[in-house]
Amino acid sequence: MGHWVLFAVAPSSRSITIYDSIRRATPLEYEPYATAVVGWLQEEWLFGPGEWRVVIDQLLPQQTDGKQCGVFMCVAARSLVLGEQSSSLTTALAASEMRGSMAWELYTQKLVRTASAI
Repeated sequence: MGHWVLFAVAPSSRSITIYDSIRRATPLEYEPYATAVVGWLQEEWLFGPGEWRVVIDQLLPQQTDGKQCGVFMCVAARSLVLGEQSSSLTTALAASEMRGSMAWELYTQKLVRTASAI
């Protein structure tokens, strides 16, 4: 079974923020993935050598089950794009409600900008 983790890249500040709804025991566990992302950035986007700062987000709520990580990552990505906080998704019930909101937004092709949909 897989697990979804979001890596948000900010090239201007050379930083990578990791959003994980089941945080690992230590930041070192993310290192192989962060190294792969930096390698991809250098190869595909021609970023020269240099240090990238890796930050593990501490605000994303943690899931309470083993099956909602995709919803948590979609909410985190949506929140980043819209400049909103992703901290309202705190329970499996909220994740279930968010699934419905995401489906509605995709169906109508319109964003729902209410506190309950974020």
